[in-house]
Amino acid sequence: MNYLKNIKLTNNITLINKPFKKKEYYHFLKTSDLSLMVAEIKKNVFVVVSQKRIPVNKINYEFPSGIIDKGENSISAAIIQIK
Repeated sequence: MNYLKNIKLTNNITLINKPFKKKEYYHFLKTSDLSLMVAEIKKNVFVVVSQKRIPVNKINYEFPSGIIDKGENSISAAIIQIK
């Protein structure tokens, strides 16, 4: 697998790509206060959660995410979101 570079999306959001095992990567967005976990459990099979979004009155399927609490770092917050 080719090395995946980190991608700066905006001034305060960067897509981080980290190697995991031999030929896999895990990805997360690094922002000032949000952790979003993109977990690929098999090739093209991802972990998503269902969330009812009141403004649109429907269920959305999203990657697990949440606010990084004071004293946490982006990795520990991402691990909490995936549990």
